[in-house]
Amino acid sequence: MSFKKLHSFVVKIEKEVEKTETRQENGQEITVKTKVMEKVPHTIVLKQPTRKEKQNLSVFYSVQNNKAVEMGLLPKAVIVQKFLKDSGDDKERSEMYKKLESLRNDYLRVGTLEKTEENEKRQEAISDEFISLQKKVSDIESSYSSLFGHTAENHAQNRAITWLVLFLSHIEKDGNLQPLFVGETFDKKEESLFDLEDSDDKIYFGAIDRLSYYFSLYFTGRANTTEDFKVIEENYEKELALEKEEEEKLKKEEEELEKQAEENQEIPPVEDIAKTE
Repeated sequence: MSFKKLHSFVVKIEKEVEKTETRQENGQEITVKTKVMEKVPHTIVLKQPTRKEKQNLSVFYSVQNNKAVEMGLLPKAVIVQKFLKDSGDDKERSEMYKKLESLRNDYLRVGTLEKTEENEKRQEAISDEFISLQKKVSDIESSYSSLFGHTAENHAQNRAITWLVLFLSHIEKDGNLQPLFVGETFDKKEESLFDLEDSDDKIYFGAIDRLSYYFSLYFTGRANTTEDFKVIEENYEKELALEKEEEEKLKKEEEELEKQAEENQEIPPVEDIAKTE
């Protein structure tokens, strides 16, 4: 299967593998096979949607939006008119989106220039500003999450992101790319997702959160190119490293507290010491 890749990442799953070792012993060649637990890498690929797939997604979103309205969910425009008519937040958020797009273009433009230390620093500074502003936008949206969480558009958007995950997620096996979710229709692929979830498939659970996150960024226009995802991936890995470092730090502190508690238990109470004397 050949197609344009939007992004890819690796999921490492611990698995029992057979190791073969050959050595010389008493002039004879001996082959020893042992089974060991090893983290096996699996490459997950996000497909770049074709023009036809974009059209299918657009139709799917419209259908889901209409269904949501029929279910009784209000369109976002009605809620904005009703609750945020005199608020400046909607305008502020719009300006932030424009700034994000400008920063993304600046990052790509600098990336085409000569690879110098100065340009690399400029790219890094742009990346930091992009991430910082993106967080501010997320904070504003989070403040209205309860208000906009049940709009027709939000329902349709969540289903559209699921569509992207189901139709554009692939896994590399034996050098070939295969769909992560089997089936020809949305319902069949969603059924495949549920099956993987119910079977506690390790690859599925290792990939699904990142797939949902990345495709949500794609759908909302925050990441559209491989270069965008490269920046996001680098920051994602940094955050994971910091989280791991924090977890290890907390684990050491807990072990130290447990050790101190055990040592304190070994010291007999003062009353018992007095009795033995």
